[in-house]
Amino acid sequence: KKGVTYKFVEDWLGKDYTKMSFEDYVFASSLLQSEGLMEYINNYHRRMYSSSSAIFWMYNDSWPVTHGWTIVDYYLRKKLAYHPVRRAFEQICVVVAEEGNKINIYGINDKQQSWKGKLQYGLFETSGKVPVNDYKNVTLPPNASTIIASFDKAAFEKAGIKNHGAFAVLKDKETIISQHRLFLARFKDLALLKPQVSIKQSVDKAIITSPVYVWGLCLDINGESDITDNCFDLLPGIPYMVKLGKGEKVEVKMTGNDLMNR
Repeated sequence: KKGVTYKFVEDWLGKDYTKMSFEDYVFASSLLQSEGLMEYINNYHRRMYSSSSAIFWMYNDSWPVTHGWTIVDYYLRKKLAYHPVRRAFEQICVVVAEEGNKINIYGINDKQQSWKGKLQYGLFETSGKVPVNDYKNVTLPPNASTIIASFDKAAFEKAGIKNHGAFAVLKDKETIISQHRLFLARFKDLALLKPQVSIKQSVDKAIITSPVYVWGLCLDINGESDITDNCFDLLPGIPYMVKLGKGEKVEVKMTGNDLMNR
């Protein structure tokens, strides 16, 4: 009987695992794990207090395994899902959700004080256009999840679910605090282009951009780096900042777009 992980790769990526390289299969299954865990956490988080907690189990492998649902392996190497899980558990975050005939944007604030910032949201095309791009100032009440923007799902469907995604970005002035995107199609059905990534690096940070949408950009494939972020999306034209330690350099190791264009 076919294992569930192999079936996920077929169902979500449309790939035959027997024809994939070992490296591509490891990356694919790791990327899907990060998607699944983010989805669970985001859904619990935005529904506070309809659901009031989520116990994360389990964190690390207690022995070497070939398939595991942890985010740290036996040798204490961070799996691809490590940083996506960390971001999903942040105290201030944004989640895009499909609910009935609406696309709702949730602002989540786990802190005891209100939070004020800027919201950018709308629809992007995987090729880089942003047909819906709205901005507003928002206030997130303390210890609450709040719908801070909304638009009709019909606009999403009319644009085309195979080459469009809904997105939201929370900013403190010009610094991105949280970002999220929603697709209504599975990854195997999306029009993901070959990535075009630019990195501008200074002493303490790297600014990473792309004119097209990039899924699951990976800076550390082995999980042995001390890098502060990994396995994130690039929304078209929106810079993504990664803080760096002294002497640290970054380079793109792999992306979901690369995987889907094999």
